[in-house]
Amino acid sequence: MPNIWTHLIFGAEVLERAGERELIGGPGGRLCARLRASHTLDRNVHPYVFSRSGFRKWDHQRFEVMMDTLVVSRRLRLETWKLFHDPSGIRRALTLNDQGRPWSDPTDGTAKRSDTFDDMWQHALTESVSIILTALKWLRSEGERETCTTGDKTSRSAAVRAETAALIGNRSYETGDSGARILFADPIWPDGRGAHPDKAERSV
Repeated sequence: MPNIWTHLIFGAEVLERAGERELIGGPGGRLCARLRASHTLDRNVHPYVFSRSGFRKWDHQRFEVMMDTLVVSRRLRLETWKLFHDPSGIRRALTLNDQGRPWSDPTDGTAKRSDTFDDMWQHALTESVSIILTALKWLRSEGERETCTTGDKTSRSAAVRAETAALIGNRSYETGDSGARILFADPIWPDGRGAHPDKAERSV
């Protein structure tokens, strides 16, 4: 996943886009919404992160910190460049794939994608707004059911809950439930290491 600041910024943008910042004013509500938004951002950006960070130990987190640094710089106009040292600027140019350079789908060694980070961000934003609004509709229908427990209210709440679950879906590289496994990488590191899972530990 992108690192913590990227998720906080993304969550705030989702709430703004959904028109729900005022309605979700409490810390619990904001946390709940941001967790849902965090999941959606992860599932859109994670294939790219896996592909470009590789399999070598710590490189995944290293890549996410670099990504976090650039997102904070662009979205908040704050410079945190000292978090990583990149005198050539090459890794900065590659981290968010601004040029739309083709990258390998980490679950399929032959498929190529050219999404930029901004492309993935916008797609995740659209998904997140739909999920948040539907989830809020479900929660509000649950509140209505507590004050009026008719069969109609109950069935409506169940339908909205099912709609929310369908939007969230079940995608995971870690549990294997989605059938997708991370097997391929095209890392950005100058030494070219970490491209193969069976050689990753030896290249640390």
